[in-house]
Amino acid sequence: MKNAVFLTIVLTCFVKQVPAQQTEKVQVSSTLEILIKHPWVKTHDQFGTVQLEFTKDLTFTVTLKSNNETITGTFSLSGDLLTFETDSQCQGKGEYTITVTEETLNFIKKADQCSGRNEITPGIWKVPKQEN
Repeated sequence: MKNAVFLTIVLTCFVKQVPAQQTEKVQVSSTLEILIKHPWVKTHDQFGTVQLEFTKDLTFTVTLKSNNETITGTFSLSGDLLTFETDSQCQGKGEYTITVTEETLNFIKKADQCSGRNEITPGIWKVPKQEN
């Protein structure tokens, strides 16, 4: 009899908690959603400030701020593998493992024969600071 009462109490507590847990909404952004949310910037020794923007139609634009040069292309994303599929300055694909947060984007080169792209891309990119 004690076991039945105990089991009833446990089940009652469980049933009351399930709806409460189901009403909590946890918002998880996908990697692509974070990538396209805003531009990314980094400072390069040779090229100065570099800005990188991704779009939801899987295109990207790199702007070298020192001379206003623009590089465009397409990319694909599979898990944490970002592949530069086409590039207006390079032949061939470039593969990078990425780690992205709301504030930083880190590229680690996996395979890329394009010397310009693999010189600029690796490393940590940040969200640009808002100008007031």
